[in-house]
Amino acid sequence: MPGCKITFLPHQKAGVFQPRTSFRDAAIDLGILIESTCAGIGTCGKCKVEVKTGAEPPTKVEREVLSAQEIGKGVRLSCQALVSSDAVCVTPEASLSMI
Repeated sequence: MPGCKITFLPHQKAGVFQPRTSFRDAAIDLGILIESTCAGIGTCGKCKVEVKTGAEPPTKVEREVLSAQEIGKGVRLSCQALVSSDAVCVTPEASLSMI
């Protein structure tokens, strides 16, 4: 199965990952630490990123945690959003872990 290139902005870091990898896991692999006090189960809502391209449709958890307006703007939970093709993801400062 071919890999998907994910580029994280503004960090200018990119890597190739298997389809269905979460954006959170990809970010961690690239050294970008995204806040996630719920350990990636999608309940805290702190790992919000803006996926420009390359993600599967929002999950049930995302539709419960995020507003329709956020989803319409491409806001996703990085722990729930799965890559489906080459992707671009913007990681806001507010979503980064300070550890």
